[in-house]
Amino acid sequence: MELLTVVAIIGILAAVAVPSFFKLRQGIEYRQAARDVASALRDARSKAITTNRQHRVVLTAPRSFQIAQGDRAHNSAGWTLLSVAKSIPLTSQLTTTNVEFNPNGTAETAVTIPIQDSSTLAVRFNIDVTTIGKIAIKTP
Repeated sequence: MELLTVVAIIGILAAVAVPSFFKLRQGIEYRQAARDVASALRDARSKAITTNRQHRVVLTAPRSFQIAQGDRAHNSAGWTLLSVAKSIPLTSQLTTTNVEFNPNGTAETAVTIPIQDSSTLAVRFNIDVTTIGKIAIKTP
């Protein structure tokens, strides 16, 4: 009888803990996706400054991104891919856009990149890029 009670208590605790664990794990995956994209943005900005050429991060829906180098310091016409496309977790989704950085560290335009839940399209994190080149991860 006592063993049956212990098994029942363990079953109840497991039923309560498992959904929380999955929600926590998804939150970690969304945060990691935001960090990966922000890291690529910072890397592109740094490369633009050190090479004196425009660099961009090419975000391709639904889940990949890569860095490209322009052929000029400004108004680049040709772009060479510098990295293999990297992917973010399957639970996350990106929108297609390009974020370009100039040799002085500024961005061509201010952009907000949403990291979305791939099933509900709810925004979990935003990555803000300002025209002065500041990159920040924010929660909506």
